[in-house]
Amino acid sequence: MNFIYQNILPLSATVLAFRLLVLLAAAVADAAFGTRRLWQSLPHPVVGIGWIIDRCDRGLNRDNHARWFRFCCGLVTVLIVLAVTMGLGLALTGIGSASGWGWLIEGTVVAVFLAGRNLLEHIWAVYLPLSQPNPELIEARRELSMVVGRDTDRLDGSDISRSAIESLAENYSDGVLAPAFWYLVGGLIGIIGYKAINSLDSMIGHHSPRYEYFGKAAARLDDLVNWLPARLSGLTLVLAAAVMPRASLVKAWRCLWRDGRNHRSPNAGYPEAAVAGALSLALSGPRWYQGERHEEPWIGRSDGMKGRIDLQADDLRAAMVLVTLAWVTGLVLVAVVAVLVL
Repeated sequence: MNFIYQNILPLSATVLAFRLLVLLAAAVADAAFGTRRLWQSLPHPVVGIGWIIDRCDRGLNRDNHARWFRFCCGLVTVLIVLAVTMGLGLALTGIGSASGWGWLIEGTVVAVFLAGRNLLEHIWAVYLPLSQPNPELIEARRELSMVVGRDTDRLDGSDISRSAIESLAENYSDGVLAPAFWYLVGGLIGIIGYKAINSLDSMIGHHSPRYEYFGKAAARLDDLVNWLPARLSGLTLVLAAAVMPRASLVKAWRCLWRDGRNHRSPNAGYPEAAVAGALSLALSGPRWYQGERHEEPWIGRSDGMKGRIDLQADDLRAAMVLVTLAWVTGLVLVAVVAVLVL
């Protein structure tokens, strides 16, 4: 109990300074080396989390169960996954504290779970065929299908750019900034627990007959833990617009404030709105899922805003620059705080 009090609670200046420095080092390592090639030959730690979720899904999710019972089984699944993953985080923290190698253990884990370079590499793979003099739409659609859940086979160049920008903005929030935020708040327990919740939502937090009730607890918990990081990601994108040529801080803030809630997700709309406003784009709008057209409200075209609907590959490249600047801006703020608390 004394170990938990000294290393996890309360969040003292010493603990915060340590985590800030570890985060900065992990972010540099992620930017310099990345992990995409590594996980092409080795299983990513998230695969292990997914295995636990899958076993619970197979064992507890039954079609003949009542709705309330399926919800309870889904809640039990969430508790099992969090107990295992957060227990692992606690164990790793203890090993690091006892061995004196805590900085290396924590830095390695944080670098693995930060997806900054990995995200940009996936989006770059969409951009390259799209930016050719004669855009290779088939290749761009194939690469896009790896990062979005919507139907991609009928998308034109503008739709591909829009979809990739939306994925970039949303994944910057929940794949980069949110893990960093929860590491600063809760150390290894925070970041591993967050990735477990994110994985739960990805695997079972769907609106479908099988998961509507079984995955409800996972979906609501994911909404909760992403609530503040999503809005912080929007703010870092607004700040990045201030230093990026031909981007608008004023429009980014205006769109964030007005259109951030115009999304089926309570969180994803905020980083998307900041990007849309900063670059004068129209995001969201109609899209196709499993052969059905879904009418979604536009982001970037309300209250006199005139975001462009016809997007180009250059808009996707500009969005990548903006997100990169937003992450760097966030890290600069982290470095300033680290200096102040040391």
